[in-house]
Amino acid sequence: CACEAEEMNFMIDCDDRQAMTDALDFINTNGCTEKGSCEAGTECEKNYLIVQSHYGLCPEENIPEAIEEGIHDFDESCL
Repeated sequence: CACEAEEMNFMIDCDDRQAMTDALDFINTNGCTEKGSCEAGTECEKNYLIVQSHYGLCPEENIPEAIEEGIHDFDESCL
């Protein structure tokens, strides 16, 4: 995930709940649930990786509840 953060130009900051929430809002409102929407280099991919990397690397208490509940909505479109 760290290499993807560097490649896609975002920071993994477990205290930045706003960045996590903004990324989730982006993928929820920009058609990122559609199969194929998270292809390499897309904004859907970038924002999914922001959510996924924080979800996977940060302590659970740092993860907004909306992300804990919504991350798996994108398993088919973004994995």
